[in-house]
Amino acid sequence: MIDGIHGLFTGDMKVLYRDSWKLFWRSDGRHQLFDLRDASVGMDIADMHPEIVVELVGELQDYISSFEDKKMQSGSSEFIHDDMKALRTLGYIE
Repeated sequence: MIDGIHGLFTGDMKVLYRDSWKLFWRSDGRHQLFDLRDASVGMDIADMHPEIVVELVGELQDYISSFEDKKMQSGSSEFIHDDMKALRTLGYIE
């Protein structure tokens, strides 16, 4: 796992959390950005901070690639033990 980055991946949408930022990545290109420190957290600010969107999309791609690299190195499609532990800790799996 890349320090300070957490993600949730489902279908055509991916969510990345880093620091106070929350990025919704959508396969159709309609990305949304939220600042979790802001009282108006429900307001999409992607248009106001396109540089942050580009930066976070790059980090998301790196994050996803890190899992793909681990799968290739292990020679199987099973998650690495540490990844399974992290998913359990986050409550994604039992």
